Amino acid sequence: MSETPKAPETGQWLYDPLETQTCTDSFFRFIIEYDNVIGLFVFTASNASRVDHVQALAAHALADKKDRAEKTVDDFNKNLAFSKVKQYSRLLSRDLIVSMANNFNSYLSEILQSVMTKKHEVLRSSERITIEDALQFNRVQELRAFIVDRKINELSYAGQKQIQEFIAERLGIEMFSTNTERVLLTILNELRNIHTHNRGTVNQLFLNRIGTEHPQFPFVLRQQYHVDFGQFVLLSRNAIHVAQRLDELLAVKFKLKRSKYKNRLAKGRKPSDVSA
Repeated sequence: MSETPKAPETGQWLYDPLETQTCTDSFFRFIIEYDNVIGLFVFTASNASRVDHVQALAAHALADKKDRAEKTVDDFNKNLAFSKVKQYSRLLSRDLIVSMANNFNSYLSEILQSVMTKKHEVLRSSERITIEDALQFNRVQELRAFIVDRKINELSYAGQKQIQEFIAERLGIEMFSTNTERVLLTILNELRNIHTHNRGTVNQLFLNRIGTEHPQFPFVLRQQYHVDFGQFVLLSRNAIHVAQRLDELLAVKFKLKRSKYKNRLAKGRKPSDVSA
């Protein structure tokens, strides 16, 4: 497994949620959140472009006869609103990365909780609970739910490597099918960490965790790093691919309930949305 990250190929840019077929509830929520994150970004950029176009139309209409004859509407477009969006590009980049990483990790927590609730055997280990904790519950089901929640909380604060090992050792499934998947997901999570805790500045811990297999990402120690849109697409599509594969494998192995994405989407819409 010596693959290194590659740029997205033609036709592999933003993931279309409607490409999703049958999936678990956890994956459905994951893709809906992804669609919302992308939707907000596109809305911000496109709305700025519309504002600039309307201002250009107004300026053209109010210009004197000679200017209207010699200049097109585009000649009056100063792109002021879109320039403002570009001014905040670092913040937009940060929000995309943090939102996508949090979204993926929420999916992991939810799907693992579904597996543990369905198959309690995966929780068996040498771990202990106190008598005080056990006496809080009147039923075994409540105690099991407590243990599941505790394990999910523990994994949520663990690193990617620990989660990968848990999935392999307890569930018998490899989290990644290639080294490229592992490298790109590591980069996504570690970028999220430095944006959350270090204002996007690359530190030695970050470099130690991601290794050296990232020719698409020129990280420099003690310098801020913000991904461009192409890099975000590469990282987000990889996260979706990893989640899709996990969703399929875990659902089949542990008999998790799945339904068609489009059916779930239709049920979640208001009548006016469906007719539209």
